[in-house]
Amino acid sequence: MFKNIIPILIFGAIVAVLEAMADEPIKAMAAAVVSMLASFAVGLFTKNSKSADDFVSQPERKGRAQTVDDLVVRYGEPDDVLLLVPTLGNDAHGVVLVYKERRQFIINGEVISFDDIEDVTFNNASIAYTPDSYQVVITLKDKPQSYLYLPVGNDNTWALQVVEDIRQHMKEEEEKV
Repeated sequence: MFKNIIPILIFGAIVAVLEAMADEPIKAMAAAVVSMLASFAVGLFTKNSKSADDFVSQPERKGRAQTVDDLVVRYGEPDDVLLLVPTLGNDAHGVVLVYKERRQFIINGEVISFDDIEDVTFNNASIAYTPDSYQVVITLKDKPQSYLYLPVGNDNTWALQVVEDIRQHMKEEEEKV
């Protein structure tokens, strides 16, 4: 608590001293600006540090697995890992785990059977005049939540590649059955 007040106290003290010493309004204004910058710099170093775990809500921690390692421990070693978002390679929502023998995907920590998937495609979910934001859309058969939306970033060729990879894994296993 006290660390949050330190920059303000320093700023106030510096302004009071410098204005008392300044005989012209311009010098007083310059002193105030310099002291604001100094207090900002002090504030940067006294800021509370937070770990990445502080930004994850409590229900999200207790729910499904959040990392690929957790999913591998729970479901076993996958036959393939499809990367959805390159920067989220170890997060459950950044990959699709493929289990060919069981004919299952693990998507966002949930088991989805190949047989439950009706279609796989992608679209641009952004609105006009904003950067592209592509997502893979998986249509499920006979499920209350009939669509899964998987964000894949702003590259349409990457989105197409993810769709083709999912379809290829389903096709390979369909031919074996």
